[in-house]
Order: sequence, then C-alpha cells, then structure tokens
Amino acid sequence: MKKLLLILSFIIALAIVISPSYAQKNSSNLKGDLPKMLGANNVGKEFWFSIPPCIEDESAGYENFIKLFITATSAATVTIEVPGKGFQRTITTIPNDIVEINLPPNIAQVWQKASKDAPPKEILYSGAGIHVYSEQPIVVYAMIRYAYTSDGFLALPVSSLGMEYVSATYEEMSSMYAGLHIPSEITITGVYENTMVHFTLGGNYKTKTSGGKNSGDTISRILQPGDVMCIATDIDGGDISGSLIQSNKPVSVVSGNYCANVPKENRACDYIVEQDNPTYTWGKEYHVPKIPKRKYSSIIRVFAKEPNTSIYRNGELVGLLRNGPGGQINKAFMEMRMNALDTIVKSIVVTADKPIMVVLYNTGAAEDGALAANSDPFMMSMTPIEQYQTDITFCTPGVKGSGFKENYLNVVFQIDAFGNIPDDLEFGEVVSGAIVWEPVVTKFSATKEDFTIDINYNKYAAKTLTLPHDGVYRLRSNTPIACYSFGFSPYDSYGYPTSSALADLEKVDTLPPKISLAQHQNGDIIGASVEDLPVQPENRSNLSMILMIKDSSFNYNFSYKEFIPGSSHSTLWDLKVSDQTKDAKAVLVFCDRRGNDTMIVVEYKAPITNVDDIKQSEIIITPNPASDFIEISLSPAGGGRGWTLPTDVILSEAKNLVKIYNTLGIEFTPPQTPPLEGRGLKIDISNLSPGVYFIKIGDKFEKFVKW
Repeated sequence: MKKLLLILSFIIALAIVISPSYAQKNSSNLKGDLPKMLGANNVGKEFWFSIPPCIEDESAGYENFIKLFITATSAATVTIEVPGKGFQRTITTIPNDIVEINLPPNIAQVWQKASKDAPPKEILYSGAGIHVYSEQPIVVYAMIRYAYTSDGFLALPVSSLGMEYVSATYEEMSSMYAGLHIPSEITITGVYENTMVHFTLGGNYKTKTSGGKNSGDTISRILQPGDVMCIATDIDGGDISGSLIQSNKPVSVVSGNYCANVPKENRACDYIVEQDNPTYTWGKEYHVPKIPKRKYSSIIRVFAKEPNTSIYRNGELVGLLRNGPGGQINKAFMEMRMNALDTIVKSIVVTADKPIMVVLYNTGAAEDGALAANSDPFMMSMTPIEQYQTDITFCTPGVKGSGFKENYLNVVFQIDAFGNIPDDLEFGEVVSGAIVWEPVVTKFSATKEDFTIDINYNKYAAKTLTLPHDGVYRLRSNTPIACYSFGFSPYDSYGYPTSSALADLEKVDTLPPKISLAQHQNGDIIGASVEDLPVQPENRSNLSMILMIKDSSFNYNFSYKEFIPGSSHSTLWDLKVSDQTKDAKAVLVFCDRRGNDTMIVVEYKAPITNVDDIKQSEIIITPNPASDFIEISLSPAGGGRGWTLPTDVILSEAKNLVKIYNTLGIEFTPPQTPPLEGRGLKIDISNLSPGVYFIKIGDKFEKFVKW
C-alpha cells in the first residue's frame, strides 16, 4: 500500500516540509510497532459488538464469562462498557502482554434462556452492545467461555465495519434433542445515530424466526449507538445463514448458533460464533488448511456476492450459485466437505469467478469414533489471498495457564524457489517484554503440506504450529501469509482468523490521504484538513482511521471532527501545544480503507524566554547593507582568530550548529551554505526583517544587526 510521510517543524511560525525521500527512510522508525495496513485490518481504537446467546444449562453452578482478551504494543487506556446495563470498566494494557476482562452473561448477552424455552421474539435491545475503545490501537478477541461449551471470534474495529453483510451460522437441530430450542442466531449492533438496518432472512425453506418471519421476509429497524437486534430461529432445521444485512451506516454483525451439531446429525452440540466480514472485503481465492488429527475433513460453506457465481475446489467446478448476495442454501450459498468422506483429509483451494466468502466448520468429534482427538465444533471465516499480510500480532485466549489446553496455528505461506519453508517466515515470542524472533523452520520443523494448485503462478503450503503456552506472539514474512487460531480443552473449542486484513477490494485506491494545513501559530495547527484520494469517488476507499502515536508524541493535544469510516472522504483536525514553554512533538497517521496512509511529524521548539541570560560578546556583527548574507570565519579549538568551535566539532559540521534568535528569543533557522574554503560560513538572512538578532554557534552568542 502507498505510504507518505511529511515532517513539519515549527520554529514559532516557520514551517518546513521535508521531502518524501527523507520520509520514506524514516517512516518505519517513527511508526514503531504499528501494524501494516492500519485502518484496514482488525487493529483499531473502537469496537462495537454483541454476543449471540450461548447455551448455559450444563454450565449451571459454574462461573461462566464472556472473556475479552486485549493486547497492544504499547500502554494504552482502554474502556469497556455496556451502556444500557450500567457496566463500565477501564484498564491499561501492558505492552506486548494480554489483559483479560470478564463479563458475566447477563451483561454481555442481550438475553439468557434455558434450552427448553423458546428464544424471545426479535425486538430492539437499547444500549445492550459491548463497546470497547482506546486512545491507541489494540487487538480484541471475544471468547465465550462456559464450563462445558465455548467458542470465540476476532473482533473487528469500527474502522473496518461495513454496510452490507451476509450472515454465516449453522442450522438449528432441535429434533436431535427432544423438547429443546437451540436456535441459529445473529446480533446486529448499531454504531452511529439513526442507522437504518434492513435484515432479509435467508436460510432454507424451513427457516422461521421466533417472531414468525419466514425466509425472504425483511425486518427493518432504526438503531442508535449500542442498540442491538437479536434474531433467532425457532424451528427444527431453521437457519439464519445467507441472511442479507444492509444499512445506511456501518454496523457490527456477529452470527452464531446456541448449540450446533456439525454436521446436523453429529452429536454432541456445541456453541459456535463468528463476527461476519463485510462484503467489500470478500475475495476470489482462498486457501483452506485442514484441521489436524481428524478422521474426516471439515465442512465449508461458500457464499456468493453476485448472481451466477461459479465455485471451484482445487480447480474443478463444484457448483454454480444463481443468487447473491443473500438467499437460501444451494441458491446463494452452498455446503460441502473439504474432501469426500472416503478420501484422505487434505487442505484445499477454493476459488470463484466473482467475490465469495468461505467459512470453515470444525465437526463434532463423535464422528471420529473411539479414537477421536480432543475436538469440538467451531466456525471460522477464511481469509482471501487478496487480504494476506506480512506481519501478524496475536495472543492466545488465555492468560498464564487459564486458557485452553491445546492451542494451534494453521499458517498459509508461499514456499521458496526450492520448495521449502522460507527462512524469512519467522515466529516471534514475547520474552521479558521484547520480541524474540526465530525462523519457523528452525523452531517447529520443516514439515508442511503443499497445496495442489498454484495461485498467481506462486506455490503455497500450510503448516500447523503448536503454541508452547499462553502468551503474545507474532508472525512475519517477506511474502504475504494467512493464519488461523484454534484450540481445544475437554468439551471446549475455539477457532477464528488469527488476524484479518479488511481492505476495500471494491476500490482501486493506490493513493494515500492528502493533508492540507491551515492557520498555524505558536506551534498550533488550527482548522487543518485531511482528504482521501483519488478525487474520483468510484476509486476512492475513503478515510478509515486517524491516530496520534502516543509513544512518539508529547506536549500536544490532538483532536479531529468525527467521521464515518468508509463513507467520509475528508474531515478537519486541530493540533495544539499543551505548554508553550516546552518543546512539543506529534506523530499523526491518517489512513484510508485500502491500507494507504500518510504520516506527518509536527515539532515545536519552545522560545528562549530569558534573553537577558544570553551571553553576549562585545562584538556586533553588521552585515553589508547590500548583502543578504553574514560571513563569519571559523577556527579550530584553541586556534587563532575567528569563531572558536567546540573541540568535538569538525569544520564541515559547524553549519549544523547555527541558530539565530530575535530579541524576544524566537528562533529562526536560516538556509545555509557549506563552509567557505573550510574556514567560514556564509549564512543566508534574506528572510529576516531589519532588526537586532543573536547568532549562536555551539554555546556562544553574538549580536548582529540587519539594516
């Protein structure tokens, strides 16, 4: 993605813009540990979501929690609230560590019920959404962790939410459990005021909601920030999958199943959940790595974004979806095993001629028989190759042994020219607060599974890593990768994308946002603007995130006019020095929805307030009235006439020490030329008004007058 860096130095009212070439050399240092594609991935400053209710019957009497695991590369103040239920908590992240937040079910879920009870009819739950916000970018994982059931998801920030989704859950199978209601369900959470949401039910011909809506029916509601729509089926075989959600402003969508059999005839049921990706992020090519230690392969569902979409598995046509986006099974989405039941379990490649979404469903362990590995149903969205990343930061869903007994990663990567795992694919582990890197092939072994077909003439492979313990980790590679987290404990499971890039694949946007400065004085910038490019709206992805990097900034207050990510192409911003008597620095990042960003660095140098304390010599330098230059001679330390330099400064570096002040102590930085014949400086003072000034080299001041 395109990046641009500008350096703005304020010497009171003088602004200097450093060239982009300088910017490119220094941008990686200034950004520190900020992720690539900021503003177009799962790293963000604000999150809204709601938890589809989970079965609790078998967990009665245990401490059940919805757990939020939050990690960041720097210390950040994070607030977690459920405004409609009076819950609020503030925590501070630990750099490169995990903070765990426990929310009880009655706070985190919009409703609770016993399995024998029917789900409530679809109504609006005011302020029932979970709101997480921070001053700095964070990563959030939501884990529903009850005594005998669990699953979780990677939370998507507000900057990456969309206005169109297709839900992916699994069908209700109440007939397997006589007298129980175990619905397919979805939550839709409002983020902005007066958001109109239209929910059109998909599923199948059996599908019926608890409020009596049938497949094809539409439910419309106006949502305010934090409001939640919760829609659930109430009929055996009913399914929320394939439902179309459309809104006039971004919303958050989480799909799940109260207790799903996967596949439907395979006991025992388990809670499954996933946060849905907006359709603007869907791609055409997916690697789907297998879940290890299983007798039969996972189930996948493939969803079409457009009508008449052809679906291929390992290059062979397996289906044609006539409808999309949204609709019933076998029309707008299809279900299949990754491999036939009588074949070896292998990883596969799923492709299409139009954008699709692919979701993997880990099956229940009962079908594996007596020798079944530790496993349970979960669902997780697959990442299209168009959204692969080169650097991923993540944490396990547990702290210091409180998590799952088994934690795995499935990593998809491009193999090297010799068919091996590349040395630049590295695994990073946090040790004493720092990342320690080691090649994956060294730390975990050289075994891998090659995919049977190439993509874009490149060969790919998958590898399963067993994580050593709970903690924070990173993966990086010179070529883009995908990664999936999953794990198990007895009766428990989870699975979700380890990290998600969420660039707007509908827009061909290669230009970073443009910064326009307005009035600036005393180090302040008032009424500045940022505008995403290009000018043509059909190719512009629009703004997604604005950030002041805390660890690189000081003594500045930054504010901007709120905007809607993905919809607003411009906004205004201000930057004000907190204490005018002290230096200040601000590192600002402006991102768009395609992963392009512009960074600016603003520096303010406080004036010298006690001019009387400046050591003045008796010499007054008076420039030639016809000249706009001062010429001064230089001498090495201890040498003859002229300006004596500090002992550690060589003549060629003397020009870097020159400072000019007026009688108020305000500093000016003049253009300068190299030393004259190695023994002098020619200093340009053409930008100075007539008056008295002080010139300083090293710690020596002398007065001069410009006529």
